[in-house]
Amino acid sequence: MNRVAIVLDENGELDRVVSDEPIRCFVVDEKAPDDRVYELSTALSVGVHEVRQCLGSEPIGHAMDDTFLGEGCGPRKSPPKPSLKPVS
Repeated sequence: MNRVAIVLDENGELDRVVSDEPIRCFVVDEKAPDDRVYELSTALSVGVHEVRQCLGSEPIGHAMDDTFLGEGCGPRKSPPKPSLKPVS
């Protein structure tokens, strides 16, 4: 599976996008109707090592964990398992 990390700077602005494999990355800005879709090129870094270095050993949160923004790295719940039901 290809991993993509979107890195934001201290101000919450896009710093760079890091990916295991080459990707095409687009920014869609609804505030700019005449220039709504923009393809990133200079902010892309590619390589498994790049992603590993970017992620480091930080715990990875997700939408269903029990840690609130700004409270640090508390215990993490496992992401929910997909529930697939057979269709007949």
